[in-house]
Amino acid sequence: MIKRPPAKAILGARLEPSHMNLVHYLSEQQAEAALQFMEDPSRVEIPPMALDVMTSLLIDKWPVQEYEREVGAPARSARPLLAQALDTYIAIDRQALSAGRARRMPTLRDEIRAEKRPRDEVIEDLAARIEWLTCTYEGSDDDVVRVMVELGVQRQVAHLYLILKREEGVTIPRERIMNRLYANKPDEAEPRIVEVLVHRLRKKLPSDMRIENVWGVGYRMVSSRSAGQPSARELRNRS
Repeated sequence: MIKRPPAKAILGARLEPSHMNLVHYLSEQQAEAALQFMEDPSRVEIPPMALDVMTSLLIDKWPVQEYEREVGAPARSARPLLAQALDTYIAIDRQALSAGRARRMPTLRDEIRAEKRPRDEVIEDLAARIEWLTCTYEGSDDDVVRVMVELGVQRQVAHLYLILKREEGVTIPRERIMNRLYANKPDEAEPRIVEVLVHRLRKKLPSDMRIENVWGVGYRMVSSRSAGQPSARELRNRS
C-alpha cells in the first residue's frame, strides 16, 4: 500500500516558492483542506470573504505581499486570513460530509492514475519536491537564536550550522545547502554565498568540530565523536 505524503508537503510542492511561509504557518488539517479546495473549488459553498482569500492565494497563486496590498491588509496578515478561511471551509465541509455531499480526498494512487505515469516516477518526483520543502528550515527560531548566541554568528551562518549538524558526517551537496538556506528568498542568493558562509562558520566552530570540503560535491560536518563513524543515514543505506 502506498503511503500518502503529509498534506503540508504536497501543498508546498504545488504552490509557488513565495508561498512557503503560508504553508509552514498552516496546520496539517488546514493544509489538507487547502488541497481539497484546490482539487475542487466548488466542493462546498463558503462565505465570499473566505472564498476570495482561498481562491486568490491557492488557485490564482497571487504573491502574498501583492495580495495584502490589493486588499489593504497589513503585512503578514495573509497567513492568519488563510488559516481562518480554511477553518471555515473545514467546518462547512464536515457538514457536507455528514450529509453525503462531499467527495473524499484523492490518494496518491489516484494521483498516479490521473498523471498517467509510472508509479515509481511519480513517487520519485514527489519525494524530491517534498525533500526540498521539508528541509528548507532545520529548526525553530529558538534553535537559530541559540546557535547565534553560542557561536557568536549571524542568522544565515547559524542556519548553515543547523543544516550541517543535522546530518553530521554526511556530505550535503552545495546546491541542496543553497536551496535550504534561500528557499523562500532565492533572489538573495549569490553564486558563492555558501563558500562565504562556510568560511565564516569554520572560524567559529569549537575545536572538536570541523567542516570538510568534498571537492565537486559539497560539505560535511565532522567532530571528534563522529570522525570515522558511519552516520545513521549511511547505516540505513547499508541495511
